[in-house]
Formats: sequence, structure tokens, C-alpha cells
Amino acid sequence: MTKPILIRNGHIIDPSRKLDKVGSLLIADGRISWLGSKDDTPPSSDYDSLYASGLIVCPGFIDLHCHLRQPGLRKRKPLPAAAVQRQKEALPPFAVCPIQTHPSTARL
Repeated sequence: MTKPILIRNGHIIDPSRKLDKVGSLLIADGRISWLGSKDDTPPSSDYDSLYASGLIVCPGFIDLHCHLRQPGLRKRKPLPAAAVQRQKEALPPFAVCPIQTHPSTARL
């Protein structure tokens, strides 16, 4: 179990919750466990702090323009290896551009 992280004073944007404000949030066990206004602090005091003043705090995005050349072009990184690498580097999920595969995965 890792220590919770408090992201302080970031510009929080989450369209699914209709959030667009400067505030702080606590992440514990991979989930948002507390959300507060700019200078609020959570009831617990056992966390690491990350100061995000001037930065945007938002859910992960999906890379919609990813050219992995799979299936077909074996000289490129295979799809499973690319997915694992992106996860290790904490990059967002991706969608493969279907026209750039051989054979194409798109049905036109």
C-alpha cells in the first residue's frame, strides 16, 4: 500500500463531475478520496503533497492518434508490448489508427 498523495491548489477539470475550479484533492489507493477548495486540507494528515499551482489536474486522456502498425508490420512494436510500455511510463490509454495497419482493421 502506498502513501496517499494530496495534490494542492491545482486547476481541477472534470467534465463528468462538472468541475472547473482551483482546489485540492487526495488520492488514496488509486482513487480520489477527498476533494476540497483551494486552501482546504483533508482530515487525515498522513500523505505526501504535490503542489500544482498553475497546473491542470484532470482525468487521463486517450491518445486517439497512435500508429502502432499492428497487425501486419512486425518491424514495429507489437500491440501488447506497446500497451505495457505505455502503462510503465504512466501514459494515457490509446486507440490504434485503423487505416495504418496491414491489413486494415477498419471496415469502410
